[in-house]
Amino acid sequence: IVPDSREEIAQYLFLYEMSGGSPEDLFKFITPEGDRANIWVQMRRGENKEVSAVVASASRYLADNPPPGLEVRWAGMPYLNVVWQQKMVKGMMGSLLGSFVTVLVMMILLFRSFRLGLLSVVPLTATIVLVYGFIGFSGRPYDMPVAVLSSLTLGLAIDFAIHFLERGREIFRATGDFGEAMRQIFEGPSRAITRNILVIAIGFVPMFFASLVPYITVGAFFFAIMLVSGVTTLFALPAMLSLMNPAFLAGRARVGAAMAEAASETTAA
Repeated sequence: IVPDSREEIAQYLFLYEMSGGSPEDLFKFITPEGDRANIWVQMRRGENKEVSAVVASASRYLADNPPPGLEVRWAGMPYLNVVWQQKMVKGMMGSLLGSFVTVLVMMILLFRSFRLGLLSVVPLTATIVLVYGFIGFSGRPYDMPVAVLSSLTLGLAIDFAIHFLERGREIFRATGDFGEAMRQIFEGPSRAITRNILVIAIGFVPMFFASLVPYITVGAFFFAIMLVSGVTTLFALPAMLSLMNPAFLAGRARVGAAMAEAASETTAA
């Protein structure tokens, strides 16, 4: 309780000094000049979510009831941790978006096709939307462990799509038949992709039983990434390719050769 007058404050300070109180202990709460005061807030738990709630509640109260002639500043390690994590998470989200665009451009250059480049990032997009959407739906905040793992999502989710589309393009160029190309893909490369998915996903299962929450988060995060990206690659990509014109899968060289072959057959007839 803050005294109502300066005289009463002076009396309390005088009684504190007369009772043998140490000035060093007093100066932890006020400056020797008495122009600044330090208010300590003790909390049972120091999690960033709870600290943010206390800061937001106190800030709203101070905004509705501004103390006359006083300036309020937040300090302390819990508050600094909150500010640092917020800035780090914001930077990670910006980096994730920038990396996604970079991966898209690289895929377009790799396949030398705008449509194949867009198609290759479908598993990556589905993984980001579903995994991070579930995180938001479950009420879990986008905290530091999740933010750090965001960059790893890009490499893991795009890897299967590159392997699937590149092998599919090679087989289609050799056979010229989309159905035969899909059959050979699912007899060979798709089995390797499936084994890769299962081995890596199952490898993170023991982390579900860890005693530390960050370890559980890492295990569940990677497990979900492998499953979503793998299933999307093996099911969504073939379906989308069948709905589109499969000829673009072979590239311009194959299409041009096919057109020349058709023209020669027509002339011969």
